[in-house]
Amino acid sequence: MAGKTRNGLGRAVGLGLLVVTVSLVFLVGDALAGAKILKLGSIQTTTDPTHQGLMKFAEFVAQRSQGRYEVRLFPASQLGTLQAQLDAVIMGAQDMFMIGWGGLGTQSKDFDISGFPILFRDQEHAWKFAVSPVGQEMYERLRKERGLRPLSIDWLWPPRQLVSRRPIRTAADMKGLKMRVSEQKVWSESWRAMGIYPTPMAWGEIFTGLQQGIVEALEGPSTQLIPMKFTDVAKNVTMTNHTKFIAHIMVGDKWFQSLSPQDQKMFMDASKEAAAYGNKLVQEADARFVEDLKKQGVSVLTPEPGFFDIMKDLPAKFEAESLWSKGLYQKIQDIK
Repeated sequence: MAGKTRNGLGRAVGLGLLVVTVSLVFLVGDALAGAKILKLGSIQTTTDPTHQGLMKFAEFVAQRSQGRYEVRLFPASQLGTLQAQLDAVIMGAQDMFMIGWGGLGTQSKDFDISGFPILFRDQEHAWKFAVSPVGQEMYERLRKERGLRPLSIDWLWPPRQLVSRRPIRTAADMKGLKMRVSEQKVWSESWRAMGIYPTPMAWGEIFTGLQQGIVEALEGPSTQLIPMKFTDVAKNVTMTNHTKFIAHIMVGDKWFQSLSPQDQKMFMDASKEAAAYGNKLVQEADARFVEDLKKQGVSVLTPEPGFFDIMKDLPAKFEAESLWSKGLYQKIQDIK
């Protein structure tokens, strides 16, 4: 009799556990089924430290929204070129895009000034500009005129370096070089002043362009040059340390305004904290960049003093041509 009782009790407990387990499965399934999927695109590869930061952002959003949102990452230009993805965010066809200052110039001309190679004294100068009244006014204009806003303004991209198939040490070495540059005028005309042939090309097409000889050189952030395999083809890197950038997870303002205040804060905090995580990885990767290049057999070159001197008079010319707002260059220089 006692055995029957124990067997009955065991069956009851087992049935109870089964019911609980099945209930939990359905609850988790319902949560996942109800998650709002958000597409976050980037041009960075999966081995780029910025991508690791974006993975942390997706993790934070899933945790803090308790599964209500799921951020899906689409790295390496899977969703299209930089311009295509930015347009998609504006139209609401894509939810988020990781983009630096330079790419925003097509939407608000004053951001083009960030493409001037010797705009900032150092990275600290760039940070101070971003949070200054001048920088904040530019972001507000971007929001009002183009419907774009950053979740936070604190993602770091390291200084850009020059990658080439032939050694570059002096400004004279640049003459006649077929170089990939952004199609935005400040970028292309700054480098044209050094005697190059500017060749616009999507970021994801540069490797093939180098292989086929369409371009002989490019410039880009140190942390993206090895992951994109540019140095597999172009075996010279000149440490010019030009163009200090800040990047953002850019979203549509209409989408952002549709969120509750609590969710707005959740997304902004997740971006800020993920940026801190990613920035540490970026700094670590930048610090070992030269060592990694040497392991690949890449020649690491130092430009001679005065390498960019020919560009010093360009701001006055660009301002006269209305490539950015009058007085903007001086306002940035006045930031201490």
